[in-house]
Amino acid sequence: MDLRKAVRQQVGDLSRKEPRATPAPIGVLTVTGLLPSPLGPPPAPLAREAQSPPPSASPTAMGPEADEIVTALFRHTRYLLTLKGRPPLRLAGLETYERLDHVARLSLALVAERDNPRLAQLYQGLQAALSPFAATFQALQQGAAWLRDIVYILAPMGPQPCQGEQVAKQLRGYLATLRPRPDLPPILGDFGHHLDTVSRS
Repeated sequence: MDLRKAVRQQVGDLSRKEPRATPAPIGVLTVTGLLPSPLGPPPAPLAREAQSPPPSASPTAMGPEADEIVTALFRHTRYLLTLKGRPPLRLAGLETYERLDHVARLSLALVAERDNPRLAQLYQGLQAALSPFAATFQALQQGAAWLRDIVYILAPMGPQPCQGEQVAKQLRGYLATLRPRPDLPPILGDFGHHLDTVSRS
């Protein structure tokens, strides 16, 4: 929720101001990606535009076709703010951060080749919104890995799964490694303690 709020503060107004253009063909933007599927070979003019300029060249202005890509990036950014998770394994905050970071890196790569003020603002706004959450994202990624490990321990394996007491012993041993340690961020220490408490219950 905090991440969504930060992104809306940084790029919300910008993302709602789309240039007037002819309607894009169906399939340009889907909930799972930015480009049509299937994607055929680009026309010759677009293929030439997609080539990287010489190292000494400065960014050139984007044409109408490229503006459609920029518009799609803004629409995709708005979509990412609507992602819903399914705890405990699908965590919307982690997925939103990771995919917004991908949009930011893609925007930076495009700006380096084709000058576009809206795209530059999108990159700068996403960077400003994502930066304060970088450490939290790293910590929660570790917490998500703990959850996946616990799922692996509890899942039946092979034609003759382990007995309940064997599984419980493995789980107790793993939970012991999650107890608060000085090298863990406070949020991870608290989460490890919570996993231990709930699992023992």
